[in-house]
Amino acid sequence: MNNLELDIDGTLLEFNVTDVGDHSRDAWTNATLRVKNEYFNMNIATTFLSYPELKEISTTLDKLVKDELRPMSLAFIEPYLEIEFNRTHDQQIVCELLLYPEIDSMFTNQHYNLPLDWSHVLKLQKFLSQRLAVL
Repeated sequence: MNNLELDIDGTLLEFNVTDVGDHSRDAWTNATLRVKNEYFNMNIATTFLSYPELKEISTTLDKLVKDELRPMSLAFIEPYLEIEFNRTHDQQIVCELLLYPEIDSMFTNQHYNLPLDWSHVLKLQKFLSQRLAVL
């Protein structure tokens, strides 16, 4: 399964990872991300995540699921995405994707928040674990 699709209260999240090139520190993946709903539509093309960044997301999600993670955020070389891990097991929302679209070919501080509950986090964690195991 190369593609993860989640319906998050009417917002479609599609995450696709089919190849990483190589596993070096500088290797870009061909991961793509799409978030779409009635008011927002963002497609992030390939080379927005490096292999180490993809691995860091997976490792952080593993720690979150095992309840071994303090509140933190992940930012990446390409400024399209930031992930905030700031909730505990007793709360429904456990992390948020902050999506930064390009506006007139530039980035601003304007972003779209997409909250993920436990069911979404578990699906994302399983997807990344399975994909990274075969890449």
